[in-house]
Amino acid sequence: MLSGADRPIQKSIPLIEQGQALEEIRAGDPEALSAAFWCSIQGIGQNMALYPEAHCPDPDMVLSILEKR
Repeated sequence: MLSGADRPIQKSIPLIEQGQALEEIRAGDPEALSAAFWCSIQGIGQNMALYPEAHCPDPDMVLSILEKR
């Protein structure tokens, strides 16, 4: 059931590398950045499922994981 669970992480690496080349995504290991982003998305989803009354983070907050500053 979990086969391919890391697929979004792996599939996003080339996109992150392209964004880094364009200086739109922060420097760093593309796989680690992808994992940080997708694991955050998963964690937010799990939290919202368990606690529907919880506040959902602003999308800009989540995107800041990848954002070059």
